[in-house]
Amino acid sequence: MMDDYIIEYISHEMGENQATLVCKTSEGNESIVRVDFWSPEIVRVRVFPYRRVVEEGSLMLEGEGPSDVTRPSVRDNRRYLLLKTESLSIRINKSPWKISFLDSDGSLILEENVEDLNVAGEFQVLPIGFSSEGGEVKRTWETFALSPTERVYGFGEKFTWFDKRGQRMTLWNVDAYSNTTERSYKNVPFFMSTRGYGIFVHTTRRVLVDVGCTSTSSCCLSVEGPYLDYFLIYGPSLKEILRRYTGLTGRSPVPPRWSFGIWMSSSFIENPFRTQGELIEFCRRMRAEGLPCDVIHVDPLWMRDGRWCDFVWDRDRFPDPEGMIREMGGMGFRLCLWEHPYVMVGSELMRTADGRGYLVKRPGGEAYTVQPWGEDLPPVGMVDFTNPEAYGWWKGLHKPLIEMGVATFKTDFGEAVPEDAVFHNGKTGAEMHNPYPLLYNRCVFEALRESGKDRPVVWARSAWAGSQRYPVHWSGDVECTFSGLAGALRGGDLSIAP
Repeated sequence: MMDDYIIEYISHEMGENQATLVCKTSEGNESIVRVDFWSPEIVRVRVFPYRRVVEEGSLMLEGEGPSDVTRPSVRDNRRYLLLKTESLSIRINKSPWKISFLDSDGSLILEENVEDLNVAGEFQVLPIGFSSEGGEVKRTWETFALSPTERVYGFGEKFTWFDKRGQRMTLWNVDAYSNTTERSYKNVPFFMSTRGYGIFVHTTRRVLVDVGCTSTSSCCLSVEGPYLDYFLIYGPSLKEILRRYTGLTGRSPVPPRWSFGIWMSSSFIENPFRTQGELIEFCRRMRAEGLPCDVIHVDPLWMRDGRWCDFVWDRDRFPDPEGMIREMGGMGFRLCLWEHPYVMVGSELMRTADGRGYLVKRPGGEAYTVQPWGEDLPPVGMVDFTNPEAYGWWKGLHKPLIEMGVATFKTDFGEAVPEDAVFHNGKTGAEMHNPYPLLYNRCVFEALRESGKDRPVVWARSAWAGSQRYPVHWSGDVECTFSGLAGALRGGDLSIAP
């Protein structure tokens, strides 16, 4: 693997609201750095090694696109190129290469760190660059300078200390089995700094983050992919940074009033209501004791064993779900049902999905099966939400339950996509692993909305950038301890943008 990094400017061309720069690297190659002005306060920076420009659509961007009126003024001299809007200036030092972001007064907001060296002159953290093998780019990165006093917040549902300075993180959704470690269900490649800026790494791939851990002077963001793409968002307040970030990735709609009440969830392992009789008795007891509760959630046992998730009631355990839901409603309860985006091998739904090509595939073309439950339960196939027919099919499976009176669904799991999987849209699992829950939750959210729910709400476990569009989320499997409670609070402080 060869590391290469940008060392100097060669030339540039200006478009309406875009600058395209050609740069020289330490190994004598050429890269393109493209700067797009989305608004006076938002700048997009993309780095294309070997001048291999890639233009792709986005699952994450939903809000305002680049503004036609954001045309920077340009100053070009021997030492630097200065691109200026009414709120931001970007100064690009030509040799040695360095990008600096300045406010309207010319004060420094953020700059690349291109000389994080030890006393022997060796790099502690490499400047903006990439790694390649046999001419194929494997990884790209950007390195920013950290000021001595700034604080950094974000990166999604991280259960570690709120200020992420001094931490190293991997942004890759996993079934964390806990909420007291760095592993998490909801990773978001976005952070904010007390210096008045935010950075949104616009990618779906695995991101490695080092916020002053290897070197206290540097924040390095590394993407396992062939190009780098990030947005610099100027506030200067954290409130304005968040507002502009959600302007890019979508706002969170207001959930229904009842969803702000108390939810009572059964445990899969210790389930207090495994049958209709137990559930109704539980509801009656809650009301008899005067205990407040608005939503009752039932985990997988509402379905038949070995058929998760086929959306068919186990009529032995729940012989009259329609009547049960009506009786619960009369006591002031709403019902939430469990699901995951997988179908079990051996079930009728698996045969249907596989026969129609609705499942994520292996490189050879057969359905990819995984075992997110471990060896205790059969393997499952994963619904391919990039296939429009599969997406509509899965959405339709919810509608009879919604018409029956089910209020919402616990959209569990969604973190199991292998990196070598192949999707209908041509993407690999390395590209679709992280945004898979974004599509999954959108599908269920739309099923609720299309069935007449004015303010739909899901109860989601996994997420990626943009998932705030489909509220709400919970912190996954937690320890019922005060330590677990503290982890949930830390993870929820900035798990996804509101």
